[in-house]
This record gives sequence, structure tokens and C-alpha cells, in this order.
Amino acid sequence: MATSAGYGSDVVIDLLRAVGVEHVAINPGATFRGLHDSLVNYGGRGGPELILTLHEEIAVALAHGYAKAKGRPMAAVVHDIVGLQHASMAMFNAFCDRAPTSAASSRRRHRIRIRARSTTPHAGSSRRAFR
Repeated sequence: MATSAGYGSDVVIDLLRAVGVEHVAINPGATFRGLHDSLVNYGGRGGPELILTLHEEIAVALAHGYAKAKGRPMAAVVHDIVGLQHASMAMFNAFCDRAPTSAASSRRRHRIRIRARSTTPHAGSSRRAFR
């Protein structure tokens, strides 16, 4: 376990610990891979514990149920755009039930580089590779 925060996502883990979040439900993906990495490597055995879910709405509903059963907040990390849309009904349910849940999302900058694979055009078209 790291001793000092080296990335912004490590600071988020420290914040979750400070407010007493013991568990984080996630549906892993590329939009928050930095936070996922910090949960595993920086958080380590000191928590919060990572709970894998198969859908964003399930992650938030799990946090809602945990908050009702234990009386303590649980966090859910969901994907941006569509993930937030999928989780919105569960967030509304937790809001109506006054359950102490926390949902976080992230947006990763995507960069597509185009480079020619071959210097010789093939039948009048150029071949491009996306990386």
C-alpha cells in the first residue's frame, strides 16, 4: 500500500476513507480506470473494499441497500453518459428513501491517432490504422 497520494484518484480514495466509506460498488470500465487502479493499488487492504457489479443500476441499488441496512454510506462508481443514465433510477430511489449513498462518474479523454500503415496506396485507397 502506498504511503502518500501520487495521483488525483489516490486523493479520492483518501476522501472516501475520511468520510467512512468502507465499500465501493463498481462496474469496471475504461472511463474511470485511474480510480479503479487506485482502489486496487493505493487503497489495498486499507479499503475501501471493491465490489464488482454487472450493471450501473445494480451498483447504486447495492449502495442504497447497504446504507439502509447498516446506516453508513456506500459509494457506487458508474460510467459516464450511458452509465449515469442507467443508474439514474436507482439514484432517484435512494434519494426518495433518504439513503446516504454516493455515486461518482468520470470521463476519460479519448485520443485517436491516425497513421499510414503503408507508404504505397492500394488500388487508389490508403490504408489507415487506428490506435
